[in-house]
Amino acid sequence: MIDTFITSITELAKTSGFAQLFTMDGLLNLAMIAIACVLLYLAIAKQYEPLLLLPIAFGMLLVNLPLGGVMDPPTTVIRPLTTEIQDSAQYAVIELQDAAGNLLNGFYQDKNASVSGGLLYYLYQGVKLGIYPPLIFLGIGTMTDFGPLIANPKSFLLGAAAQLGIFITFIGAILLGFTGEEAASIGIIGGADGPTAIYTTGMLAPHLLGPIAVAAYSYMALVPVIQPPIMKLLTTKKERSVVMKQLRPVSKVERIFFPVAVTLIVTLMVPSATPLIGMLMLGNLMRESGVVDRLVKTAQNELMNIITIFLGVTVGATATAENFLNLQTLGILALGLCAFAIGTAGGVLFGKLMYLFSGGKINPLIGSAGVSAVPMAARVSQKVGAETNPTNFLLMHAMGPNVAGVIGSAVAAGVLIAIFGEVCNPANRCLFRTGLFFSKGVSPVIIDFHTHIFPDKLAAKTIPMLAQRSHTQPNTDGTAAGLLNHMEQSGVDVSVVLPVVTAPRQFDSINRFAAQINEQESKKTSGPRLLSFGGIHPNNENPKALLRQLKEQGFLGIKLHPDYQGVFINDIRFLRILEAAAELDLIVTIHAGTDIGLPEPVHCPPDKMAAVFKQIPYSKIVLAHTGGWMQWDLVEEYLVELPLYFDLSFSLPFLSNEQLMRILTAHTPQRCLFATDSPWGNQKETLRLLKQLPLPEGWLDQICSGTAKKLLGWDK
Repeated sequence: MIDTFITSITELAKTSGFAQLFTMDGLLNLAMIAIACVLLYLAIAKQYEPLLLLPIAFGMLLVNLPLGGVMDPPTTVIRPLTTEIQDSAQYAVIELQDAAGNLLNGFYQDKNASVSGGLLYYLYQGVKLGIYPPLIFLGIGTMTDFGPLIANPKSFLLGAAAQLGIFITFIGAILLGFTGEEAASIGIIGGADGPTAIYTTGMLAPHLLGPIAVAAYSYMALVPVIQPPIMKLLTTKKERSVVMKQLRPVSKVERIFFPVAVTLIVTLMVPSATPLIGMLMLGNLMRESGVVDRLVKTAQNELMNIITIFLGVTVGATATAENFLNLQTLGILALGLCAFAIGTAGGVLFGKLMYLFSGGKINPLIGSAGVSAVPMAARVSQKVGAETNPTNFLLMHAMGPNVAGVIGSAVAAGVLIAIFGEVCNPANRCLFRTGLFFSKGVSPVIIDFHTHIFPDKLAAKTIPMLAQRSHTQPNTDGTAAGLLNHMEQSGVDVSVVLPVVTAPRQFDSINRFAAQINEQESKKTSGPRLLSFGGIHPNNENPKALLRQLKEQGFLGIKLHPDYQGVFINDIRFLRILEAAAELDLIVTIHAGTDIGLPEPVHCPPDKMAAVFKQIPYSKIVLAHTGGWMQWDLVEEYLVELPLYFDLSFSLPFLSNEQLMRILTAHTPQRCLFATDSPWGNQKETLRLLKQLPLPEGWLDQICSGTAKKLLGWDK
């Protein structure tokens, strides 16, 4: 009895969150918990933007508690639909709806075994879909008095000038290697507007939400510390002493007309700013109309407070150790500070220009309030002015640029979202996609359609582990530099990189790395050498939306690995992915046959793949390893002559020349691709073996280049 009790307690301890804290991941969680506690201290003891910094910090704390699962997506259990299930009462309870995907070709969703997502996962959809920040702007609109801006329209210029930090920092981030979308999200910190920063980042670079939100609200809280030295450095005592004349009264008609006019003008000029500007001006119109006091009070209090809680906690919950504890976060914090400082300087310098043109009637200090930290930046202008001239009262004059900065930052966000949603999207920017690489006359001769690389630090750990598991000696160190060096030695011009998402939570980080590879390669003056596909896991929720996201980011295809992902290829989860990929015209490369490191069971054998292709006859499916590694007899029986592609990766050393020639002849070289599975396959040796085959004239060029060009759309 005692032994059983002790065993139970021991097992409970092993599976508890405390036990998880003593793993490598647990130590990273502890570091994040410590950071969360520091932020809680700043919010409570120092009162640094407590309304949002406190829930952000607590969200960070919650998501880093092992096994808490507050941000876990829902999991769906799919089972074969047997006769017993159809005849049972349980089956009758389950609502099967083809449109929802619960029943498809002999499968059903077992709702009793499915697990709902974490609480914050569902609340986070308001951030992900861009709902919370505009609602925050609605509340801000009901609390904002645009009277000083209406009375002195020149304040608009100061609000615009203070957005300089956004665009200067954007350029700096690009030069430091951030993608355009990431640079735009970092730059918007300079607007000193938390909701705008969150909205922009959620649209362009959601993986950076945690560090950008922390940076934005930390620097907003530090306005009284950051701004005064810059203001004093850029102005003279005489300029700071200028007393401005009292603003004129603003009529109610002007106050009502203003939000309508701003909405019309700004949204017609920058349509992507409509959600933020529209909600801001709706709130202000409600305030100034005087006929909807109940709605105004709700927006100012209950709605604003509820959304603030949801926004803060869920944004904080994106700050996992994986996303936060890296050099990139330090870069974001440094760039955010630069953005804020440059924005302040831009406003002050433009204020000096207005001081000169007005004959000394405008105090340059009010330019610093052009950043949209309302009303703190205006109070800082008042404080610094009063230090020089105690009789000076700049607060109302500074409120004009201050509220103009709210509009300015929203417009700047709209411009960046418009640009990086379209023109500078990797789909339109990358030389691979546009074909400019070929117009230069540097057409690649040999394209390896199947390679793998990892981030440098991860490669150092992953490659030895995989080598031990597969008993295979790698030919590179698994890094991008290693692959490029191997390509130089082997005479390969371009390699297609295929990332494998082995867990749903890896979707963002792996595809972020893949996008960075494409971004870096597109900037090479000598032409890109690597093209990375994206990846997805069958357990990722809403695969169609995720694949559309990859398509919009410029990815030409995706990689699936049924063995490493632990799901059979004819599972409904893969069927949904294939259907969505076909609709989006994405290439799908699938590991087929046995995996040398995971021999049993085979999750994508030729017979199952043939059945899947019969259901979804998509012509841009690429089956790796010549249709099925070590299952080539079944490949000849089930797959040869089907209108899909084979890549020849990791096959030539194991496949007899006679059988390989039969497969190439029956399947045709127009459906076969040179590939190696580097670092596991040797590019130089694979080329040598391929050239030794008795190939008819033109087949070698077709396999090494022509088929890949056509599949990638490079032949047009």
